[in-house]
Amino acid sequence: MPGLEPYLMLANEHYARARQAVRQNDFHLARVSYLKCVESWKNVVKFDSGYANRLSEAKQKYANFARTDPLYLKTLPLIKAEIQRHPGVLQTELYKLLPSVEKTDISYALYFAEEHGEIVRTKKGRTYQLALRA
Repeated sequence: MPGLEPYLMLANEHYARARQAVRQNDFHLARVSYLKCVESWKNVVKFDSGYANRLSEAKQKYANFARTDPLYLKTLPLIKAEIQRHPGVLQTELYKLLPSVEKTDISYALYFAEEHGEIVRTKKGRTYQLALRA
């Protein structure tokens, strides 16, 4: 498809950058690059749904990376402890319970904790109610 090539190149460049960043233990750059890779594949799929499998692969690679990301590994136990202390806590309330952790870091950890089956997030208005997976 004409005009699609730059988007494909960008998605692949972000993926290559993420892998290189992991090899260099630059987890922040890896996190950002994986996110940009996924977002790039989303843009590709808008033009050609035939690339949906590549988007799924990029999401899976990002989720696999998160399992080893020191930020995720440090934040997840804090989150799970607060959910255990406050069953049904809302995500917006969790931010207040963990003032020393950046909101974006909590959101990142919650997203992947749900993907990995660690927690359950249930939409409640403009936020999520949180529970530990049984």
